[in-house]
Amino acid sequence: LRETHARLEYLLSATAAVTYTARVVGEAVTTTYISPNVADVLGWAPSRFYEEGRFWRDRVHPDDCDLVTRALAPLLECGQHDIRYRFLHGDGTYHWVLDSARFYRDGETSEIVGHVIDITERTRAEQALARSEASFRSVIERSPTMTFVHRDGIIVYANRAMSDRMGLSDPSALVGVNSLEQIHP
Repeated sequence: LRETHARLEYLLSATAAVTYTARVVGEAVTTTYISPNVADVLGWAPSRFYEEGRFWRDRVHPDDCDLVTRALAPLLECGQHDIRYRFLHGDGTYHWVLDSARFYRDGETSEIVGHVIDITERTRAEQALARSEASFRSVIERSPTMTFVHRDGIIVYANRAMSDRMGLSDPSALVGVNSLEQIHP
């Protein structure tokens, strides 16, 4: 039994996901287990989550507190959720996390079982990509050069310069048009 327990602890600690369980009593959520790798992933000793009842909630970014609070009711009703929010790391910086939880009820006992993954780098990459796409789109939309994108000859995007030169008031009027049909025979 000790060997199995040690193996389970090792497996839970060797992943990038912090595994946890929590009891729900009314609106209070109390941590009943958190994997030891929480120290590596989020920078806090596991004991902090047990000793301070609101430890987790108090470290959720202020702008995300309502999201996390509102997510509890659907979790209890639907049985699962996946939410992204910022959590205060032990180093004093906020990290983006993906919290995937399931709710189980067995008679009078109810428990949340979940895992948290640090997705800070992925979120930063997504944000950088979104900024880059917005910048590129802005350049193309403001360009005096007629620009369009097609897939298999069907226009999926056209800029203002193209619609203006074709005598159309809106570039979206070109979406769905066969581009080859717009060329003089």
